[in-house]
Amino acid sequence: MTAVVLADIAADYRADGPIAQARALSGHWLGNDGGAAWAAGVAGQHDRGIIQDAVRMEAANLALLAHQIKRGMRTETTAAALLLAMVNARLTNSIPAPGSGMSTPASFQAP
Repeated sequence: MTAVVLADIAADYRADGPIAQARALSGHWLGNDGGAAWAAGVAGQHDRGIIQDAVRMEAANLALLAHQIKRGMRTETTAAALLLAMVNARLTNSIPAPGSGMSTPASFQAP
């Protein structure tokens, strides 16, 4: 499980991965001047160009939202796997019950 999660994180952060692409798009709209050059360029565009850019922004927003959901699911899956491993370790850590051949979980206190 750990190897899969780490490989998925590495894929997200590779040079052509989704994080790099999101940063490139952000740089396109914000640039080094906080978006002033982009706003000036849009001001002279035809309405169709402005609508196309708005659609690109919405698509980028949806892609980032999907990535956030994926990261959340990855976190939840890892936490669930850890909890399952802890419960499994507790349940399988058995000791012989006094006076019988049966085992009881180590966390169980017999009267």
